[in-house]
This record gives sequence, C-alpha cells and structure tokens, in this order.
Amino acid sequence: MLSKVVISGTRRNIVRNNILHRISRSYSYVNFPQGDSIESPKPTLSQFKNPLFHCFLIASTTYIVLHIVWTSLSSSEKEAKFVEKTKVLEDRIQQLVDERKNEFESTRKWSNMFKFWK
Repeated sequence: MLSKVVISGTRRNIVRNNILHRISRSYSYVNFPQGDSIESPKPTLSQFKNPLFHCFLIASTTYIVLHIVWTSLSSSEKEAKFVEKTKVLEDRIQQLVDERKNEFESTRKWSNMFKFWK
C-alpha cells in the first residue's frame, strides 16, 4: 500500500523555495511541538542561539554607529573651542611681544651703546 506523492512544479523550483524558506526563517525560528500533548517539553537554549546572536549583532552595530556619530560631533565642538582659545592666546602673546619691544626701544639710547666700547 504505497502511494505516490505528486508534487507540482519542477524540482529546481521546489529546492529553491525550500532553501529560501529555511534561510529566511532560520534566524528567528523556534520549534515548538505540534499536536495534543499534555505536557509540552521546554525549549532548549540551543534553539535560541541564532536569535540571541542576531540581537547581539544588531545591538553592537547600533552602539558602534552611535559612538562614531557622538565622537565626530564631540570632536567638532572641541575643535571650535580650541580654535577660539588659540586665537585668544596668540593675541595675548602678540600683545606681550609688542610691550617688550616698546620697553626695549624706550630704554635703548645712544649713550648706552657707547658704554659698551669702554
């Protein structure tokens, strides 16, 4: 009493659909028993391996992207502050150089230069 199962479609289409179905559903698929069992067995940790891995992968990728964005924004703010601070310090240095130059020229006299040759 063997009966032959007739499958519609070509073998190539059946194989392709089967593979696509397994790939598309394998990342979040947990097998629960079907039927009228009184006590259903508890799922094992290995059934949750792929979903947990994908969750970790998505979380770590999100963290890395957000950290890169935050670092770039932070560095642009710090750069603006450093440019402003540099300008203030350069102005202060130039002011001190000008003061020193004026002091030197005011103390410099012809008579002091001749004292060097004594």
